[in-house]
Amino acid sequence: MNKLYKLMNSQFILFLIFLILLKPGSFSEYTAWKNIGNTINILRLFVCTWCLICFFLRRIKIDKFISFVVLFYLSLLFSTFYFGQTYINLIFEFVSVLSWIVLFKTNMINNKKKFLTTLENTFLILLLINFITIVLFPGGFYLNSSGYSGNYFLGYDNNVITYIFPALALSFTNSFGETGKVGAKTIFLTLISFLSIVFTWSATGVVAIIIMIVLFLIYTLKKKNFPIKKYIVIAFGLFVGIVFLRLQNIFSFIIEGWLKKDLTFTGRTFIWDIYINQIKQSILIGHGIVDSKYLIQTLNAGHAHNYFLQIIYQGGIMAFSMFLGFFFTAVNKVKNCNEKKYVGIVIFAYLISFIFEAYSLTNMFIIVLLIAYYYEPSFRHLKGEKNEIIGN
Repeated sequence: MNKLYKLMNSQFILFLIFLILLKPGSFSEYTAWKNIGNTINILRLFVCTWCLICFFLRRIKIDKFISFVVLFYLSLLFSTFYFGQTYINLIFEFVSVLSWIVLFKTNMINNKKKFLTTLENTFLILLLINFITIVLFPGGFYLNSSGYSGNYFLGYDNNVITYIFPALALSFTNSFGETGKVGAKTIFLTLISFLSIVFTWSATGVVAIIIMIVLFLIYTLKKKNFPIKKYIVIAFGLFVGIVFLRLQNIFSFIIEGWLKKDLTFTGRTFIWDIYINQIKQSILIGHGIVDSKYLIQTLNAGHAHNYFLQIIYQGGIMAFSMFLGFFFTAVNKVKNCNEKKYVGIVIFAYLISFIFEAYSLTNMFIIVLLIAYYYEPSFRHLKGEKNEIIGN
């Protein structure tokens, strides 16, 4: 069994596992590649099964973070089952998230460097291939099931930012936490990420990438910790102000002039009103995971275009309270650690994006929180020490 653990923790096997778990969207949507996608799905079942076996055989301690994640998915499963909705995809997502938790918990102590470097390189390769497809096929190279053409290697253009969030959180945190510097590979990854978002011009993605880069620069030059709780208050204030109080008119010069969006955020305000009314009908347990095609037919919107409203709609206050539980459990690990300030910045950018999008790739957000919760830096940045942007 020890030999098998050693094999599974080798760099090549880890790389394959990451590719399987991070399956690009094109393998699900592009007709010519769907058979490959189906094969990856089968391999993912084996990976998830192996991770769950490791979870029980190695008697991995169930900490507070894991407890809240499990309760979150159990609450969603309860709501989905109660209302007679299809729950197969939810179970699959739940098992995938547990696989990431197992991978982080089993590798962050004795195999940290190899694990994080391999994961970072996997994200870099995926984003580089996606960037190449953006350059070669500016309008996208296939139609998805909704007839939309802006799809690239990683899938729908709006979802590319969900790969960028964990990639930058990992690369900056690992580089700074291990050496005290932000390395050249991290700068290269940031450049690819920025150009990918600018070339496809997803308004939410543009705002998120600019927030991250500006704050990265500020807090790379600063010697202070990133005050994440203050920024969470800002994000929550924007959520309430925009979604409920509709204060966006104040920023019309940015929204209409620069982002080229109307003050309804391309009809999002109408969708928010629809979902808020739906939430009121079942605020405690929500409505479960409802098929998006059915929602389009009945509500004229396949999702809430707001991640917080989406969670409450699906699982009610019960699920949302569990979400807040594992979220703040991870955030508490960031607030007093200078080496984790970059992952804190990514979390803030994620929260801003959540106001306008209901990203389906929840496991990407979980990866960011796993970095925040389980990562322990080898390098401690001392007070009075000079910051350096690029290391040798």
